Amino acid sequence: MIDAMGSGQMDLVLMQAGAQAIRILHNRGGGSFEELDTATMGLAAHGHAVACAVGDYDGDGLNDLAVALEDRVLLFTISVTGNSKTSRPNRHFCRATAHRALRLWIMTTMAIWIFF
Repeated sequence: MIDAMGSGQMDLVLMQAGAQAIRILHNRGGGSFEELDTATMGLAAHGHAVACAVGDYDGDGLNDLAVALEDRVLLFTISVTGNSKTSRPNRHFCRATAHRALRLWIMTTMAIWIFF
């Protein structure tokens, strides 16, 4: 679960196999959910997703999303744009896995989690 929209409601993160391996169901409140366009939000991933973890990787106070696929791990950080008091800021996920140091950190961390 992650607050993907910044609404204060916890949204559901679903893992699946296929062209879009990550799905997010936005919590509208009152037990109602709507599916978000995750590709537009920056969460494009193909393959067989098997697990995810939520935490603040980059220390900005916003939860980020790590997704384990069968053959790789992807990390997405949340970027917030638009700071107007009249409208809600836009949230977009940025793929952070491209950084070499991060790939090494993820591989080491995954090895520790698997060993544990």
